[in-house]
Formats: sequence, structure tokens, C-alpha cells
Amino acid sequence: MVKVIIKKKWFRILAPALFNSVEVGETLLGEPEVAIGRCVTTSMMNLTGDPQRQSTNVKLKITDVKEGVLNTKFTQLEIMPPALKRLIRRNKDIINDSFAIKTLDEKIVRIKPVLVTKGKSTGGVLADLRKAVRIYVSKTAAKLTWEDLLKQIITKEFQKGIAVGVKKVYPLQMAEMRMLGLCEGEILPKPIIVKA
Repeated sequence: MVKVIIKKKWFRILAPALFNSVEVGETLLGEPEVAIGRCVTTSMMNLTGDPQRQSTNVKLKITDVKEGVLNTKFTQLEIMPPALKRLIRRNKDIINDSFAIKTLDEKIVRIKPVLVTKGKSTGGVLADLRKAVRIYVSKTAAKLTWEDLLKQIITKEFQKGIAVGVKKVYPLQMAEMRMLGLCEGEILPKPIIVKA
């Protein structure tokens, strides 16, 4: 019986075109096809070159191999817990939420916003604020494709829109996305759909 030895070689892993296809790493493989479906985690700083984004991790999924290069797609963005702790201030309320939304191109997205108010408030006002954020986010996301939503969240345009959109309920000092992820499992969460 002849034992076949497969010579391994290094394959470059590239970020999606949204991040200008920058190289996020390399992996040693015998057959590059075995890497399809695997996930790679990197810092947003490595993708954008912005040192202020080093506490945000991005998960990329390897989708295919072309000309000896592994291509990826974006699946998740998450801010590290120590960075979130730095947002906590005295005499402020913090609201954490988690819900699913549907984009214009029918993608189901799990979104976890964190909101910091400008001052202390009552439980009733905070409940109204949480509801207003859910309505604003679901309505806005329904008009955007998954990629456009992602672009707006990366540039923080979406988060600024949340603060402006709910200021009549209660003014926010800051709105941030602690997690954003594409839902691709067999059991998808039921998205919030708000009719205009």
C-alpha cells in the first residue's frame, strides 16, 4: 500500500471587498477546499487601519478559493467587554437589548445595541426608549441591504441616526452596537417587522 503525502502550502486569507480585500492572515493547507466554511476572527483595526477600532472584533467566514487565495464574507461584529465597561458613567442609565431584524435583501440579522442616556430616568421612560430604538432600527434596516447596513454601522452613521431618531423620547449620550451578526442557522430568530 502506497502512502500518499500531500504537500502543504500557505494560502492567503482576504477580507471582503467592503474592506478593500485586505489580507487578514495565512493558513497552511494541503487542499484549500477544506478551509471553506471555517471562520477567522480579526480586529477591525486590521481591516480599517484605525487604531481606535482595536477593541472591535470581526468574524469572517471563508467562502471560496480563487487563484490560490481564500475569500471571505462578513458574519459578525462584536465590541469587547472591557471597551463597553469604559462607556459606563455615573448618573447615566445603560440599556442593553438584543433582537432580530430583516434587511431589504431578506437577510435576518441579530443586533445588540447598547444605549447610554444623558441622565438618570424612570423605568417607564427607559421602556419607551427601548421600544423606540427597536422601531427605529427595524424600520431603517428594512430600507437597507445587508451590505449597506454594515457600511453604516462601521462608519457609525447608523448609531448616530439612532440617537437622533429617539431624542424626543429621551436624549442619548451615545448609541453603540455591541454585537451585529448575520443569522444563518437552521432555526432563525423571528425578526421585528414594523409597517411604515
